[in-house]
Amino acid sequence: MRENWGKLRRGWNEANLSLPIKALIIVAIVFLLAQNAPLVLGVAILGCLFYGAYRLIRAIVLAIEGPQRRVPMVAQLAVPPVAAAAQQTVRQPPVVRAAVVQATPSGAAVMRSGRHGSEPAAPIIVKSFRQQLTELVGSLLFGSLVAAVAAGVMLLIGAYHGSAPTIEQSAWLVLAAIAGTWAVLVTAKFWELREGDGALRRFTMMIVGAALGLLGWLIADGLLVSLPRADALQVHNYRLSGVFYGPDGAAMRMAFVASFATLFLLVRWWRQTDPLRHTRLSLWSLACTILAATLVAALWQFPQWWLPMTAGSVSIAVQMASPWIEPGKRNKSLLRHG
Repeated sequence: MRENWGKLRRGWNEANLSLPIKALIIVAIVFLLAQNAPLVLGVAILGCLFYGAYRLIRAIVLAIEGPQRRVPMVAQLAVPPVAAAAQQTVRQPPVVRAAVVQATPSGAAVMRSGRHGSEPAAPIIVKSFRQQLTELVGSLLFGSLVAAVAAGVMLLIGAYHGSAPTIEQSAWLVLAAIAGTWAVLVTAKFWELREGDGALRRFTMMIVGAALGLLGWLIADGLLVSLPRADALQVHNYRLSGVFYGPDGAAMRMAFVASFATLFLLVRWWRQTDPLRHTRLSLWSLACTILAATLVAALWQFPQWWLPMTAGSVSIAVQMASPWIEPGKRNKSLLRHG
């Protein structure tokens, strides 16, 4: 959190904006927070609860592991000089983000991490297909549980902000959150510990989001769900064509597809599943995801707050369920990808 706050302050101070523009931005943010005080309070409480639970679980895990944490992970990776020389002759795939250690007089290894500066590097083990599959299945199962719990908490916040949702609406949110979690985890697994083009990944996630939106519409149609709108958040005199919404205002197939496709295009989901992320659960990433979903819902007039609640549940689930290598076990050595 401190690092993200520092980045935000540096970005604000270095932004090429005049003082009046900055003042207008601050006034607009304060106005939006005041208009949505119950939601902001609910999101803050939710974040504190998840962060407290994360800290508690982490403390318990650290206490159970005990002295085992003091055993260096890379000690088992020592390779004899002859074998190391033979391995260097084998051509390595350029896409695999494995840090190649170069010996120095002090025995340390140095590697530049692009935008994050220089860090001492240690090798990363490339997992076998069986290990990756086992890891993915475990992530899918655990992610489903977390997505269901997160969706339940989102529903409680939504009930506090407005009317209580029906059973059908609750079932839709849970199923949509689980489906979104699976879509992100499966897609991001192909990019794990690999470099890649950000534009191509965004395009791929947009296609995944469109498919997820179609699935969300099928679930809503099968459950006969009507997602109510938050009229206070709708932009007046801004209406889409009848292809997106029916005469009664119900969201149709194109509205689901366009909303989820745009959301998955904007959010860098692979960053939230990266094993080398700074923390297992980033509240900053969660807040940015919910904010992006809110803006997308306003753009496509998708019923608020259903898209932000779905996106928030997916963000929490994928971060909690995806693999994460603790910074202490990396020996501060792993590269961040763009």
